[in-house]
Amino acid sequence: MRCGRFLALLVIVPACVSTVRNPEVCCETASECAAVGFGNERVFCETGVCVGNLCAETGCDGNEDCEDPALPNCIGGTCQDFTCEQSGGRITYLSRRDGDDDVFVMLATGRNPQRVTDTPDNESGPQWSPDGSTIAYRGVAQGKPDLFVVEVPIAGARTTRALTSDAAAEEHVRWSRDGRRLVFDAAIAGVRHVTVIGADGGGRLMVPGSPDPFADADWSSDGESLIMTAGNPATMFVQTTVADGNTLLSFAAENPSSPRTSPDGRHVYFLAGTPTHIQSAALGPLSVVGLTTGNDPELELEWSPDGSKVAFVRNVGGNHEIFVMNADGTGQRNLTMSTANEDHPRWSPDGAFIVFETDRDGNREIYRMTANGTEVTNLTNDSAADTAPEWGRCPP
Repeated sequence: MRCGRFLALLVIVPACVSTVRNPEVCCETASECAAVGFGNERVFCETGVCVGNLCAETGCDGNEDCEDPALPNCIGGTCQDFTCEQSGGRITYLSRRDGDDDVFVMLATGRNPQRVTDTPDNESGPQWSPDGSTIAYRGVAQGKPDLFVVEVPIAGARTTRALTSDAAAEEHVRWSRDGRRLVFDAAIAGVRHVTVIGADGGGRLMVPGSPDPFADADWSSDGESLIMTAGNPATMFVQTTVADGNTLLSFAAENPSSPRTSPDGRHVYFLAGTPTHIQSAALGPLSVVGLTTGNDPELELEWSPDGSKVAFVRNVGGNHEIFVMNADGTGQRNLTMSTANEDHPRWSPDGAFIVFETDRDGNREIYRMTANGTEVTNLTNDSAADTAPEWGRCPP
């Protein structure tokens, strides 16, 4: 704030005995004025505002001075866009605005959308690293699917690297919780194999003892084992160590898929049965409990960051709706209740919001809402299809 608004303070701060106006340099305290060569004089700007002891021709004293919708936030005397932290993180997603699916990033408020990839092929499955600095995704190289990672700083150049470049077709990538490794499936000669690779592209390992054919996987909380479901016909649920393929547990289930480890690492929730419902497997000792019932199947599930709730998609009479329930299966609540299809719910890092995709506007758009279904907001709002949102934290 400018010291000119507080001249009455001169009575109790006698070190500043006079004030002057200057077109270039300014100061607001006696120590600042002495540092820029004005002794004990307070120096105001002839025009504009004082920013870092320099006079800025345009500026602000508060958000009310920022009339440009693109620069609504008064920071350090200048009107700026919201920061990543103020926005609650960043969202990566796919957009078809050029006719194919490219990876984009925007602030979690929907502001400042930026293209990350620009290829003639379709990218898919963007996933934030746990620290919010890097996106892993499936792209196409030399006519076949490969995995890529791209570092996405808040400002500055991006760096893209190919993690894989072999004859296998890779997809379904998931980061370990420490961000050091990724698990994915690699299809070789029509058979899918559970594979682990370092975030730097090194240490590639085809996990021994993985189910064949493989369907999906998630990491244990310590990153030393994988929880996997078998392929078609899928009848087995397996937890196996990464290094040596030692089976820690296994049991039969009907068409299990989408294993998701709880934040505390004590449970794995997954989809299984006909119709498909959410089941919970406690790890060590093993016990399996069904959490949802009825004729309407569940299609996706996602833990809240603190492990207290689960968001999921339920097909209600042919209409996809987003529900939230407590971790024990109680308190199931439909958050969307629309005639459109809503899919792909993802929690904000603080658990206060959920981002999702919907066709309620006639094409796929990305919306966000609070964790109880209020404050529903369109984040993308364009004529292209925008899908597969993933909410990441701000990078260090």
